[in-house]
Amino acid sequence: MCSRLTHILLTLCLVLNLVRAAQVTDVCPPDLARDQYLQVRNNVCYQFVLYRKLTHSGAKAECERHGGSLVLIKDQDTQNYLYDQVRNTYDHHHDLVWIGLNDIVNEDNFVWDDGTRPGYAHWAEHEGPGAGGDHDSHDCAVIDMSNAGQWRVLFCEKGTFLFVFPTDETHYFICQFPVRQVTNHVVIQIGDQTTTHAPLIPVSSITHPCPILVCNLDCGVNGFETDPLTGCVICKCK
Repeated sequence: MCSRLTHILLTLCLVLNLVRAAQVTDVCPPDLARDQYLQVRNNVCYQFVLYRKLTHSGAKAECERHGGSLVLIKDQDTQNYLYDQVRNTYDHHHDLVWIGLNDIVNEDNFVWDDGTRPGYAHWAEHEGPGAGGDHDSHDCAVIDMSNAGQWRVLFCEKGTFLFVFPTDETHYFICQFPVRQVTNHVVIQIGDQTTTHAPLIPVSSITHPCPILVCNLDCGVNGFETDPLTGCVICKCK
């Protein structure tokens, strides 16, 4: 009897260890690509869309389509983290990146996409509320990577080239999503013994099996293709 019980316990321990090793933590929206551009921090899932440029409304709609919003930066710690990731992890040093802040409804009354007003701000000089000048037609905020990550406001949809030619105002963007609380119940039966275990691994982070994309192509609004076998972004335009 003892030998049989010991065997069952040892087998159960082995199975649980294998399940723990194989289990994938999944706390972001299920329809997001599991690639190097997806990160989890402080119970927020961030998607760094640094491979596809859209107008402000296009970027906002893309985030909302997956149940999130353009990124909300409400403290210096979050600002530092985002700037560090864009610059050092993804190697973007000179780009403009949409965030979820604008004064589209009321001039100089900036509001985050969740309806709250900024308590923290990181405006560049001569930017933000009260800037005046030509800023009255600039309503949507970006992180300016060429200016130490400070914020600027731009046209939301249409800009001009050389002050004459109209052009789409398209930039990279960052989405954020609430972390889903995932609890996994595993039922294991060995002989006539049944055991239920939950959860196996605390949900705190997400792994990124894809390498950082290094590519000289500019695929514009269409974005890059993904490898159907790995789900990773590849250096090829759609």
